[in-house]
Amino acid sequence: MNRLRKYTPLLALTAVGALAGCNDFLTGGELNTDPNRPTPATVSPLQLFVGSQSNLWSELNSDPARLAAMWTQQLRGANSQYTNLYNYNVSESTTNGFHTALYSGGGLTDIRELERKTKEAGDSLFYGIAQITEAALIGTGADLFGDIVYSNAFSGPNPVPDKQLAVYDALQVKLDSAIVMLAGKVAGTAGITNVGPGTADLNYGGNATKWTKLAYTLKARYYLHTAEVRGTSAYTSALAAAAKGITNPADNYRAVFSGTPNQQNHYYQFVVVQRPGYLAANTNFTTFVGTDPRR
Repeated sequence: MNRLRKYTPLLALTAVGALAGCNDFLTGGELNTDPNRPTPATVSPLQLFVGSQSNLWSELNSDPARLAAMWTQQLRGANSQYTNLYNYNVSESTTNGFHTALYSGGGLTDIRELERKTKEAGDSLFYGIAQITEAALIGTGADLFGDIVYSNAFSGPNPVPDKQLAVYDALQVKLDSAIVMLAGKVAGTAGITNVGPGTADLNYGGNATKWTKLAYTLKARYYLHTAEVRGTSAYTSALAAAAKGITNPADNYRAVFSGTPNQQNHYYQFVVVQRPGYLAANTNFTTFVGTDPRR
């Protein structure tokens, strides 16, 4: 017993010393920061932009487009839950995913961080492109949901939504700013910091002229969406903007799909790969278009 008591204090001191030397053993680096969950502040503008592009393409081509096509009677739900959706049997869970995507996962949060970084870098080309991306995304949100949270998006819990018309008005200002940001590059007078997204721009390769045309086309679109309320002035503004917008199919804004599994066109992925038989053409619509080549 005496021998045991003699060595116990020494063992205790050794243990304490070991703990003291390893008190940061499970802290620092990737132990604190999940490399699979980067925050907007820790990633580059190019990474933010690629994520924002793919998120926008998903909003334009996946569930929202399918639901809208059913409710405008271009398609019909032919099986399972799509039969219910076709008959307007919907709930919050139907739209929660693509409503959330307006703000996270390449949505407004990431786009605003992209705008901040490109503006600070003096890259007005990239900054203008980011503004147009925001206008395309949030305008789609207003198209789908009407009143949405926009001006108060980062004001804390329970932000107050903006009226749909107010969102469209704010986006007109946003697009006007973007056109100014791109003007130097279009005119060939932009400074050396205006490098833009380059090949990370999977649509236009950073081509300022094509992005400017898209901006004017979006302006025309949003003017038209207010015309039933505002009348002739909105139609006049839409016509003027459209004249400066996309008039050549070569300038169309297209989503880019690699064709590999889970990276196919959203309609093909849904109708052929994942849910064959869930959607069908609405016979009223196919009869209406008749022999039109667009059928």
